Amino acid sequence: MNRRTDIAAALARLAEAPFADGQWHDALRLLAAATGGTFAHLVGWTNPARLPANLSWNEPDRMIERWVELGGANPDINPLVRVGVRTPELRVVTDDEVVSADARRTLPIWQEFYEPYDMPHVCFTPVWRDRHVPMSHLTLAVTRSARAGPVGAEDRAAFLAIARGWREAVLLSQMIGRENGRVLAGAFDALAIAAVALDGFGCVIAVSPAAEAVLRDGGVIGTRQRRLHGATVHAERALETLLAPFQTMTPPPPPVAAELQGVGRALRLRVTALPRNRFSAGFAAATLVVFEGGPAPSAVRPLLPALTPAELDIATALLRGERPAQIAAQRGVSISTVRSQLKAIFAKAEVGGQIEFVARVQRQATGSAKRTKDDVDT
Repeated sequence: MNRRTDIAAALARLAEAPFADGQWHDALRLLAAATGGTFAHLVGWTNPARLPANLSWNEPDRMIERWVELGGANPDINPLVRVGVRTPELRVVTDDEVVSADARRTLPIWQEFYEPYDMPHVCFTPVWRDRHVPMSHLTLAVTRSARAGPVGAEDRAAFLAIARGWREAVLLSQMIGRENGRVLAGAFDALAIAAVALDGFGCVIAVSPAAEAVLRDGGVIGTRQRRLHGATVHAERALETLLAPFQTMTPPPPPVAAELQGVGRALRLRVTALPRNRFSAGFAAATLVVFEGGPAPSAVRPLLPALTPAELDIATALLRGERPAQIAAQRGVSISTVRSQLKAIFAKAEVGGQIEFVARVQRQATGSAKRTKDDVDT
């Protein structure tokens, strides 16, 4: 093995990987070659039950499934994962630092997975960690056979050299994912839908203007640390339950819809899994969350009593996330007519534009709902 050549080849492949997901797989192959590994892996976690990225070289799918079935991703079951979830980025850890001889004889995960599959020696390090949610991270690992023996000093040094390249490639992949998210947000805007796109780790990477108004208001749903969160404890739990099945590389569930109850009002969400490349690092758009429906004119009238019937219809359409061109087409009028009416609506509502208008109406709706509740309570 010409280690220097293998390291250079692995780093060269990593320079290409962020631009072509299929290159990640070959980069894992070259990592194994440079470190004497039988298998190589890049695994992402958001919590023990979710693996937004799970790339491997030389591992059959059934082998990966078996690892998951046995709780291999669970820190309460697997000591390697227990240490890995709190290890700093680019700190290399080997199995002999974590798993004692007694543990190898008694741990079910060792007896039922690592020994039968001849992978008793492991070398790993996190290459990326979400600074807001440290549990969300990507770990790079190489496993070696009993015949290959424990990870030596030269193997460890080669692993670290390549891991640094992996970190740079992963960070670039994250930047590309966010840039693609901006393009996606433009598509949402053109389609006049209130939608949010999440990456494999559950981070928000694209928001349409209509959805931004809902999130900014925060009465039902908002954002915190680049993730969606509910406005109440109940809404937060419901949202977590709704999104959890979509944050994994296992076959995603079919689209689901649910109503999220917030402060004085509700919002209907539809969640859909987007097509994903199994060899992705997890930063591409993976889940689409659409905010459905909107208020009826009868619900808006008490909040904006100064509007004419025509203005009320347009205001209601705007609150549903429709764009001026769409409103004009539906009403059979010119877009300039609709824009003139919007100016009149904003003036009567004493706001400067659409986002401020939507936020104000939603605040008024919340206040109205609270007053009604207080009246009932008293």
